[in-house]
Amino acid sequence: MTATDDAGNESEPTEVEFSDTPQEPEVTQENSIAIAGEAGPLATEVELLADDGEVLLTSEVENGTWAFEEDDFEDVDDEEILGYEGAVRALSEDGFTSDPVDVAVNSIFARDLGGVSEVEVTGLEDQFEVEELDDLVLEGGLLGIGVEDSDSLRFAIEDGDVGALQFEASSGSVLSLLNQGFEIELSYREDSDEEFETLGTLEEDTGLLGLDLLGLFGTDEDVASAGLESGEYELELRRQGGVELLSGDVALENIELLTVDPDEQLDPSDGEVEGVESYEGDLASMVDVRGDPEFEDLLVGVRLAGNGDLEELDDGSVELEGEFGTLTVEDDGSLEYVAEEEAGNIGETDEFEYRVEDPDTGDIDEGRIDMEVGFYVT
Repeated sequence: MTATDDAGNESEPTEVEFSDTPQEPEVTQENSIAIAGEAGPLATEVELLADDGEVLLTSEVENGTWAFEEDDFEDVDDEEILGYEGAVRALSEDGFTSDPVDVAVNSIFARDLGGVSEVEVTGLEDQFEVEELDDLVLEGGLLGIGVEDSDSLRFAIEDGDVGALQFEASSGSVLSLLNQGFEIELSYREDSDEEFETLGTLEEDTGLLGLDLLGLFGTDEDVASAGLESGEYELELRRQGGVELLSGDVALENIELLTVDPDEQLDPSDGEVEGVESYEGDLASMVDVRGDPEFEDLLVGVRLAGNGDLEELDDGSVELEGEFGTLTVEDDGSLEYVAEEEAGNIGETDEFEYRVEDPDTGDIDEGRIDMEVGFYVT
C-alpha cells in the first residue's frame, strides 16, 4: 500500500496484513449448569476446549451469543459440565481462532425448593354461592327392562371462580354405595366445543377426583370435591356389570355446587381451623453434583433466610422453627414443613436457606427453601 501527498508525491509501498481473527469470547454465564456468553462480529462459532486443548464441543454464534448446556455433554466421553475446567475460543468463518479464555464450572449446585403446607378450614359455607343441582337416580328393577344403568348431569364454573361439589347417597353412605358395585365419575372440558375427558372415578381412584373422603368413615356421609377450576363438568352415577337387579332406587341427592372467587370473596380467617396438612418434599433431588455422594455428606446446614448460623444435622435430622411453621430436613434429603394451625398465617411464607458442599472438590453453593401457608376448605 502507498500514500500520496497533496503535491503528488507517492510514498514507498508498505506491506499490510489483513486479518479476520475474531475477538476473544466473553463468558457471561458459568456460575450455573451452563456455559454461555457473547462473541464479536467476526465469530461464527465458539469452541469448548479440554484442559489439553482438545475441542470437545462447538456452539454456533447466533445474534452475538453462544451457549453450552448440560445436555450437550452427553456425547463427550469422560467429561461433564459439573466441575468442568477448560477454555473457550472464538472461530471465524475462515478458520481463524481467538486466544482461549479460561472457564470453570462449579461441581455442585443447589436449586430452590418451594412448597405449601395447607391449613384445613371449616365454617366458610356462607362465603360460597350455592347452586342446587338435580339428583342422579337409578331406578329399581331389572337392568335392560326399562331400567337405565347410568344417570348424569352437567354444571359449569365461571372464569375466576373455583368450585366444590358435595352430595349424599340416598341409602346408606356413599362408601357403601361404591362397595355395592356403583361408580361415580367426574369429567371435564374447558370449552363447550371440546369433548369431555374423565378426571377420574371415585370407585377407581379417589385421588384423581380430588375428593375429600374425610368423614366417610364416620357419621358424616358427605363427599366434597374441592378446588374445581373454571370450565364445564359432567357428574355420572352408573352401575357396573353384575349389578343387574335393584330392589329400589339408588340416588345421589342433595347435590350442591359451591363456587367462590378466591381473590375477592373467600376469607379463611373467618373460619375455624380443624387441622393442617404438611408439605413433604425431597431436598436431595434439588442438588446437582458431580458423582453420586450421599446427601448427608453434602449438606452443610440450614437456616432462616439471612439469619444467623447454619444449623447442622443432629442425630440424622435438622429442625428449624420458622415464623409460621416448622421445617425438618432428614439426612437422606427428605423434607417436611408443618404450618401452624393459625388461619391468620394463610398466605404467609417462611423463607429458609440451605448450603451444600462437594466433599471431593470443596465447591459450595446455597439454595432457598420457601414454604407457604395455604388452606383448603372442608
